[in-house]
Amino acid sequence: MRIFLSVDMEGVAGVMDAAHWEMTGQFYDRACALMTAEANAAIEGLLEAGATEILVNDSHHRMINLDPVALHPAAKLIQGRIKPMSMCQGLGPGFDAALFVGYHAGRGTARGCLDHTYTGILHDVRINGRQANEAALNGLVAGHFGCPLVLVTGDPALREEMRAWNPQIHACVVKECFGRQAVMSLHPAKSRELIRGAAKRAALDRAQIAPLRVEPPVTLDIELVNTQMADFCERIVGVERTGGRSVRAQAGDMLTVFRYFLTIMSMAGTVS
Repeated sequence: MRIFLSVDMEGVAGVMDAAHWEMTGQFYDRACALMTAEANAAIEGLLEAGATEILVNDSHHRMINLDPVALHPAAKLIQGRIKPMSMCQGLGPGFDAALFVGYHAGRGTARGCLDHTYTGILHDVRINGRQANEAALNGLVAGHFGCPLVLVTGDPALREEMRAWNPQIHACVVKECFGRQAVMSLHPAKSRELIRGAAKRAALDRAQIAPLRVEPPVTLDIELVNTQMADFCERIVGVERTGGRSVRAQAGDMLTVFRYFLTIMSMAGTVS
């Protein structure tokens, strides 16, 4: 059983502030240790379920957060920037399941811990008219290869967003949110216990979970945070301006649309 495991930080128990997720933050090292521990819990559960290959993608910020020494030795680790496929680097044909640990709700979600979609410069992202958070976007890329997204871990807002995409996806809640930067987290030992069990169950249930897919043509709509970003992005071949701050791209498959997404995000990020 081949597994793709993407690990973010904002959905990890005990993380809720820039002091955790920023590399210069006072508690960044602690957050990295918590992130690595939750990744290991998922890996342990996957091994119990019979996984023979586990590929881990460090998917937070600069993507050099997981401790390679502390990570479970059964896993292979992808780290660093700039990855051609970002949080989905390594995904391809032949994976039996994908799991997303430490994920979070999309931008604009009430009671979503540190809600955003990939970056703060994207105000709204939609696929075929449906709002898509990071888990949905990445899950659709997995689905392009016939790989089901079987588990997400994070907060209740993430769980509800992903249930709307596919109610078969397992979810493990490790914290409750009172606001964007205010949470009640489980003790790290308890969160790891829950993630280990959830990962095992989700992997064993993989045949019953349909891959995330949308009907072609696949349309990507992005609302940026200012008009100059849209000025730059409409220069991309295949991208059209649909409003003051909004652009659109369309293709026959999700993988091509995801590449449009990454290109638009990169181009918009060059605007000061």
